[in-house]
Amino acid sequence: FFSRTALMYVFMGHMKFEHTQPYESWFWEKNRIELKKAWVQKVEFGERTLVFDSGEKMTYDVLVIATGSKPNKFGWPGQDLEGVQGLYSKQDLELMEKNTHQGVNRAVIVGGGLIGIEMAEMLAYKK
Repeated sequence: FFSRTALMYVFMGHMKFEHTQPYESWFWEKNRIELKKAWVQKVEFGERTLVFDSGEKMTYDVLVIATGSKPNKFGWPGQDLEGVQGLYSKQDLELMEKNTHQGVNRAVIVGGGLIGIEMAEMLAYKK
C-alpha cells in the first residue's frame, strides 16, 4: 500500500520508496483496520466473512472493495515492445529506472491524467 503519485519523487531522488506509505504504521491498529495480503476466493455476505484461497476465513464489520486500477492497453501495434510501460507499481518504477538510466531522447505518453503528466515530468528530468 503506497502513494502512486509519489513514484515520481522516488524516481527523481527526492524521496525513498519507504516514504510513500500514506499512514504511519500505528494508524491501522489504532483504527481497528486489519491489513491482510491474500487472494479472496469467496465473499459470504450473509455471514460477513471472507474466504481466502488458503481456506482461512476472516469476518468483517464493514467491507470496502477497492480494486484499484491498471494501465489500459488498447491492442495497438507495439504496445508490448521493450520500453513500453505504465506507471502503476513499484516494479514499473524499477523498469522505468532501468529503461531511462542512460537518459531519454524521445518518448510518447498516452493519456493526460495525473500519472501521465507526472511521467512527462519524470522523463524530462532524465533528459
